[in-house]
Amino acid sequence: MNANAFNDRIQQLTTANEALRHKAAALEAELDSLRDEHRKLEERYAALRADYEALVDATQTVTADRDKHRERIEELEAITKRLTQMLWGPRSERREASPDQRELDFGDDPPDPPTPEEQELISAQDKLDEAADEEFLRRHRERRKARRDKENAEGSFPAHIERREKTVDLPDDQKEGLKHFKVATTERLCVEPPKAYVEVIHRHEYVVEGRPEEGVKSDPPPLAIVPGCKYDFSVIAAVVAMKMAFHNPTYRQQNWFAQCGWFPTRSTCNDLINHAVTVTDALYQQMWSLLLASSILLGDDTRILGVPYDVFHWSLTHQHSVLDGHLADFRGVFLGDADGANARVEQRSGGRIRHGSCNGHARRKFITAESHEPVIASQGLSFYRQLYDVEERGKLLDDAGRLALRQRAAVPIWNRMELWLASEPVQRVLPKSPTGEAPGYLGRLQLYSIVSSANRHHLKIHDYLVDVLAKLADARQYHPQNLELGSSYL
Repeated sequence: MNANAFNDRIQQLTTANEALRHKAAALEAELDSLRDEHRKLEERYAALRADYEALVDATQTVTADRDKHRERIEELEAITKRLTQMLWGPRSERREASPDQRELDFGDDPPDPPTPEEQELISAQDKLDEAADEEFLRRHRERRKARRDKENAEGSFPAHIERREKTVDLPDDQKEGLKHFKVATTERLCVEPPKAYVEVIHRHEYVVEGRPEEGVKSDPPPLAIVPGCKYDFSVIAAVVAMKMAFHNPTYRQQNWFAQCGWFPTRSTCNDLINHAVTVTDALYQQMWSLLLASSILLGDDTRILGVPYDVFHWSLTHQHSVLDGHLADFRGVFLGDADGANARVEQRSGGRIRHGSCNGHARRKFITAESHEPVIASQGLSFYRQLYDVEERGKLLDDAGRLALRQRAAVPIWNRMELWLASEPVQRVLPKSPTGEAPGYLGRLQLYSIVSSANRHHLKIHDYLVDVLAKLADARQYHPQNLELGSSYL
């Protein structure tokens, strides 16, 4: 082989070797890619395996609970059936033989009759069962009589309800020859139908003889909600209470008042409500001012004990400007759901208002998500079950004890929940899916107000309104300085 041919061969081999190197590099890169993909698949498999195991555990727990409940239901049904037979069944049916005592027929020949000794044992067992039934009934009657006697002794109706005495006795001719030894006292509740009456007021007027310039002297006319109104505060309180506390519209109130013999027009009822609104405006403004001065404001239907007032604002729309206008002077934490106008109140206020979501609403989001992501939803609900257990333990504690319990027991749960919310399985859920909305949710009228606030403090609404309307009407007509915002009178 000459030199040129040898060089050509070397060049060919070099080219081929270079091509092999490129191919090997490509294969190596492809292998690295396959290894990376394999690693991701293993991680995905591990996550799916963990989800599967969690779902299996949850399913096994639910299945076990279901089986236990079924067994308990069957057991209780059998006990109920047995007790019913013992109490109310005919005597012949009050004792049912157990399965091992029933005669079994394994062939055509009838079973042998019991021996005299066996019959004696059966008869003795029957007598024992009958005696046990009688003893059970005797104790049951004694307990029922003791409970009834205790109720009669203590009185079954609240002590504050008016008592009207009524005496029932034999006629004199039937009492002849009898010796009186005691008075049996019982109580029964009675209700009177609605009643209305007209108060006729006679005001004596006087003049000074010979001095007409001094005019007529007399006591002023009775206070009315507005001068000249011919309806007493009790009528206005009844209209307002039925409308705002018991949700009776004015057309139903007409029928109620008709039972008293007076059938008002709907416009009359509405006029009386409007008078009440005007008179109570200062008290409503005072309530709202006190709430705005607090550091925490509970929105929507979110309630906790210890907050003194319910204040309602009416609006025809759900625009952001409505809520923002109500909270224009508020600085603190606004607690409410994360929907509608509440959603971005913190951003719109420039941080002046901090938004706290309601956990009752957030928990319902996880319940809705159960059909889409049962594992994540069940995990989220488990955190709430733990938190609710803490709250249950704190029901009987005072404020300081409840705070200490929450710091000790609830804060660690919240910390674990925060880590769970940041985990990869939760983060990969689509934000707009029902499951994605649940974690996302976590991140982030005048007269009716007065009636509702009275109701939450368990006041007698009609009596409260009579008192409040009279005092506010008096202040409005004769002492307007008492209605200034922040006054001790309010």
